[in-house]
Amino acid sequence: MPSRREYLAIAGLGSMAGCLGGNESTTTERDPTPTATKTPVSTAPATVSTDDPAGVGEPVTVDGVDVTLERVAVQSSLAVVYTDSGDVIANTDGRFVLAAFDAGPAGPAAPAADRYTLVTAGERERPMEPGGGFWLSENGRREQYSTESATSEAGGGWLAFPVDGGLDAEAAQITVGSGAWALPERVTERLSQPAPRYELRSFDHPETVTPDEPFSVSLTVENVGSVAGTFRGVLNVRGVQYAVYPYPIRVDLEPGETDIWTKEYGPDEGLNDVDQTGAFDLRTPVGDREGEIEVIAGTAVGTATES
Repeated sequence: MPSRREYLAIAGLGSMAGCLGGNESTTTERDPTPTATKTPVSTAPATVSTDDPAGVGEPVTVDGVDVTLERVAVQSSLAVVYTDSGDVIANTDGRFVLAAFDAGPAGPAAPAADRYTLVTAGERERPMEPGGGFWLSENGRREQYSTESATSEAGGGWLAFPVDGGLDAEAAQITVGSGAWALPERVTERLSQPAPRYELRSFDHPETVTPDEPFSVSLTVENVGSVAGTFRGVLNVRGVQYAVYPYPIRVDLEPGETDIWTKEYGPDEGLNDVDQTGAFDLRTPVGDREGEIEVIAGTAVGTATES
């Protein structure tokens, strides 16, 4: 059995038992990435509040509880982490409006997640039902909304509203009960743009390495759309007896730009024993890939795989 230092040094080649498919000697294409589904709401015409809505950072009172919209962000996909694996939820033709709330004291008095609505001039959307442990961002975890928090005495967290691209969102609001918050101008401007579009050009890794040989895993992605955006993904990896955290991928791209994301592994961070095998399970908004790498004796000849 490895020491604690050796266990931590695996850094991305750990056991993901039950979460990855069978071992493949070459990269294979998986089923399409899951896409966001919208929660049905009333078909009545969507209108914004005639009252003066609050702004980000301002509280409103809902059923006697002060609720504050703390932050708003916009993303075209969500990296979701479960117990021992990660996945990506895509909104192919649009984006997600992510909203973080402080929902007052934990417990039944805090508004339930399904009471929140994103209202624009043309439609209204309920938030997605939470799935997985949390959404990943460039700053780490985004805890999903709950009326009860395991880490504080207050309810709240993040909600994700799926919306179409090119949305007329000039007067968009998030409402709950009799309360409403206006979305910032930077958010409504982003929502008015077309949805970003990407293509995964390649997923590359060696098929074999020696125990003392460093190696890298990389992917090449291109922004084929007309607007700048952030490509997100999750790299799940598997060794023999080790479990690790899924590794998030983030690539910022201008229209027409191509870039390469790389994860480097040194001799102390990868596969160290002859006949040990590691498997890769790459999840992205534009399709998933699988691959495998094996440790052999002697001098290895690295062979990149391309999808």
